[in-house]
Amino acid sequence: MSKYSRFFLLFLFFATSTFAEDQSVYMKNGKIIKAEVVQQNSTQVFLRLKDGTIREVSKSDIRKISFKKTKPIEEPKPELKLKKAEKKRKLEIGEKEKVEKPTPEPKPNEEEIKAKPEPQPKEEEKQPEPLPEEVSKPTPTTEEPPKQIQVQEEPVKPIQLQETPKPLEVQEQTLKPQVAESKDQDEEVRKRIAERNGLEISFGLGRSSYQSQVSNFQRGVEQYATILGNNGGFLYSSPQYQNGPAKTINLRYYWKRFVGDLGGSELQAKESAQNFGQIVYPVSGTSIFQNAFTVGSPYHSLSYKQAYAQVSYTVYANRFFELRPILGYQRIWQKGIDNSTTEISPKDPSNALAFNWAIRNGTNFSDFLQGQSMGLAVDSKWNEKWETRFEIQKQFLHGDSNFTRDQIAAVLGVGFEARSELTNQWKASGLTLSGKLIYNWKSDIFFWTGFQYSKINYSLQHFGGDLNLSGGPVSAYVSQQLIESLTKGLAGNSVAMGIFFGAGYNFDFKRSVSLQ
Repeated sequence: MSKYSRFFLLFLFFATSTFAEDQSVYMKNGKIIKAEVVQQNSTQVFLRLKDGTIREVSKSDIRKISFKKTKPIEEPKPELKLKKAEKKRKLEIGEKEKVEKPTPEPKPNEEEIKAKPEPQPKEEEKQPEPLPEEVSKPTPTTEEPPKQIQVQEEPVKPIQLQETPKPLEVQEQTLKPQVAESKDQDEEVRKRIAERNGLEISFGLGRSSYQSQVSNFQRGVEQYATILGNNGGFLYSSPQYQNGPAKTINLRYYWKRFVGDLGGSELQAKESAQNFGQIVYPVSGTSIFQNAFTVGSPYHSLSYKQAYAQVSYTVYANRFFELRPILGYQRIWQKGIDNSTTEISPKDPSNALAFNWAIRNGTNFSDFLQGQSMGLAVDSKWNEKWETRFEIQKQFLHGDSNFTRDQIAAVLGVGFEARSELTNQWKASGLTLSGKLIYNWKSDIFFWTGFQYSKINYSLQHFGGDLNLSGGPVSAYVSQQLIESLTKGLAGNSVAMGIFFGAGYNFDFKRSVSLQ
């Protein structure tokens, strides 16, 4: 009886002390959970909800845990413990005495028989004597429940949650050294730029594509003359292009925040335009429509050359990139030559004495533009080995172009030559994009790959020249004013693109001085 009562009292005391307080668990997502903290470890907290279910919550998701203010449990004083223990022992002794004392019976003979062989009543009477000693030692029995309560309450206390730093504080602690390190790196970059002094030479080879509007414009003028002149002439199909070789060279001098560049590039391509025409014979007035070329349409060469001088200044730099506005001066030459076109001009079918003509056409054009440019350069370095350079520039250009056609015909060994020439004046706006990926193999030697894209938009300012192409299959004349007004809309775009692979050498004057 006594063991069960002790266990029951201990269980009641433990339950009331452990789960007496309600906690409010504030989650980082804004939710509030009303529950009791049952247990916790380094990463998890176990909560008992109001419906009795146990829920496991990660500490990283908890913002804080608050407890209701409750009155502290006052432990009984030692004197009260002793009094309660004495009362309990007296009650137990009284119960034992009632059980052990035999009830009086009318037959004394039976009691004597039981008392003689087994003198147990004397021993049983002596057993209650050590009971006062047990009463004198009440502390072990009464203090055991508080010890168990302390062991159970230790994991319940949310000391670790309150002591752990808040997420914002953790982020601030981790970001502070990173911010300080980034500032130091930015300062190192600015210091390196402020102290640099050197010369860089680079060159590259590659492939390019190029389409010239100058040749397309002249072919358009001839087609207008053919249609409006009513005397026959050339018509052209859309031109076909082939890629060609490309090359570039650059000389760069950098001193502190200033960077100066001198350089140029040449992009080549091939072009072919099939032409056909209508021949009107002046004697008989007969007209014949024919293909101009007897065997295909051969390709002829085109070239785009660009030279530039520019200066830039570093206005902003950090460990990631460097920004420099650019001011420059550009010169652009475009050229095309075709001396391989041979035509067969058939004889007049109305004239029995006429002969077939063999005519060789030689055409060439040249275009020259110049003007200022402005733009922006963005450079970036990482790992002390790799570097990227990007530039974008707007060009403000002006210039002129020249187109000539020579026709040489042979009739039974007797030849003649006719020459025509067109001269135009232009204003143009250009856009240039370029980029480089550089690998610094050694401190002085580097390899690179890159691209260049140029586009020029033309606007015709003045048109002039000789449109009387008599003596060949083309014989057309239209007034200059009419042709000029009609051909202004023919001005188009020249587009050049190139991809390069190259190498370079860097002369670092600052390092050479420090070595001395």
